[in-house]
Amino acid sequence: MRYAKWLTVLVAVLATTAFANTYFVQMATIRGGTGAKGPVCVSNTVFQPGESVVFQAYVFDAVTGARLTPDAIEQRGIKLEVKFEDGMTVDLEYGAHPPSAPAANQEHFWTGAWDIPLDVAVGTYNWTMTVTDNAGHSDSFTPIGQGVGLNQLTIAKPAS
Repeated sequence: MRYAKWLTVLVAVLATTAFANTYFVQMATIRGGTGAKGPVCVSNTVFQPGESVVFQAYVFDAVTGARLTPDAIEQRGIKLEVKFEDGMTVDLEYGAHPPSAPAANQEHFWTGAWDIPLDVAVGTYNWTMTVTDNAGHSDSFTPIGQGVGLNQLTIAKPAS
């Protein structure tokens, strides 16, 4: 009986480890300065052709819950990419924001921008952010509710 309990615990630990994510992401989309038709650097999911969607993210170690440091990002070879359902991708870069501010007034996180073409089709766009590292780990994250039509990027016609 005692061995059965240990076996159950061992199987549970192995299953949890085998299926656990290596990373998790906190992310947002904001309106960038390029072609902005509204306030910039604010959370947003509705854009117009000619504007810029900026993806922002922090990456955390899923085991410790700690946000990855610049050293950990470099050591692990972390890369972030946004992929749209049509296959288009946006690579994110890690850096200080705002770039021109004094170091005491900066925050470090990942960003990447999609400058929306003027001739892009209006409608909704699903996307996923994927974290990869040099060890071959890959974890993908989809905005909450996107599967039922929430938190998609919406490209809308300019108001007349």
